[in-house]
Amino acid sequence: MAEFTVDVSINRPVKEVWDYTANFDNAPHWIKEIGAMSKLTPGPAGVGSKFKEVRRMAGMTSEVELEITEWSPPQSLNVKVTAKGMSGSAHITFKPTKDGGAHVTQTMAVQFSGFMKLIGPMAMGTMRKGEQRAYDKLKEVLESTSEK
Repeated sequence: MAEFTVDVSINRPVKEVWDYTANFDNAPHWIKEIGAMSKLTPGPAGVGSKFKEVRRMAGMTSEVELEITEWSPPQSLNVKVTAKGMSGSAHITFKPTKDGGAHVTQTMAVQFSGFMKLIGPMAMGTMRKGEQRAYDKLKEVLESTSEK
């Protein structure tokens, strides 16, 4: 299993960052590779909730299924990730900073299968860069649109 971590500090309170990030409908606004996000299960988000995202990567479109396996507002969440040729998890933590902001850390663990076993390890650097770019965009969105 391959793993990487990305993080960002955001000048907004932890609860505000959690509320925006944990609302999966917002994902296409800060993760440029996501073309669409849909909830597959009824009710509010929490453990057991499932989502489907349509993601564009390297000129291809793929469907990714997400399932929340941990939901601890506003401190952390864990999402099981399943797509063709890969599975894994994303563990995201939200911690307050000394200045009242939030420090967000995501650790992504990925297991490749089939053809992806051959090219997946080479793609990890690209995946990490894409995730870091997304969290940098999250910072930009929250710091520019939120009342200070």
